Amino acid sequence: MNISNRYTEFYNMISVISIDIHRPNIYDRAFLVFSTKLYYELFVFKEFFLSSNELVFFNTILTDTRKYSFLIGRLVAKKGIEEIVSKCNLCEIDISKGVFHQPVIIHELSNNIQVSISHSHKIGAAIVFPEAHPMAIDVELIDSSRPLYSILDLTDKEEQLIRECKLENAEILTLLWSAKEALSKVLKTGLMVNLKIYEIEGAEFNENFVEFLFSNFAQYKAVSWQYNGYAWSIVLPKKSIFNISSVLEYQHRKIGEY
Repeated sequence: MNISNRYTEFYNMISVISIDIHRPNIYDRAFLVFSTKLYYELFVFKEFFLSSNELVFFNTILTDTRKYSFLIGRLVAKKGIEEIVSKCNLCEIDISKGVFHQPVIIHELSNNIQVSISHSHKIGAAIVFPEAHPMAIDVELIDSSRPLYSILDLTDKEEQLIRECKLENAEILTLLWSAKEALSKVLKTGLMVNLKIYEIEGAEFNENFVEFLFSNFAQYKAVSWQYNGYAWSIVLPKKSIFNISSVLEYQHRKIGEY
């Protein structure tokens, strides 16, 4: 297989989902992108999607784990940006870090576009969205050996929620963690605060997903679900609506490929 065909195949295995967001009298569009590209695949093609600044930074990273996280995060983020800034060269997009380590898009045509990036184990994901409509994504591997119960420092409301839901402990705890992590990205605070600030006020469990509301940030909600052994959460304004069913249908069609 020549380099051109390998390049095409490389990009064809990246999933891009268009998300239509509705509010009263307002319509926006975001793009959810995810991939399970392996490190060696990303490494071979890194010059095709990293900017010159990113290549310099990549060469300073010491561990393969961090290198993989950096590569897959940049790849999925740029594929989402490409959906909005059409016909751009991915190498011309530079994603730098803000003062709170939030991703910042640098491109002459990227006005009013923001991105949220997540990586866990073998999945990288990003959501690209209009600046006027804040959003964030987090993906977490569901791992029963991870001591999330103690890490989360649960409140009484959250303890009650866990007792009443029908999910396994590892599942609900990881969903809670991903929802809080995504909220911290929207707020640009990270998890360097008392986690009780991100207390879950309540939850509405549906057949394939759950909506979490927050005690101290009533203007936001988290739409959370499970896919392929991972917990996924998108945080967005409470009154905004998108068709989560279409996302789930798309992902479950892709399970055989991953």
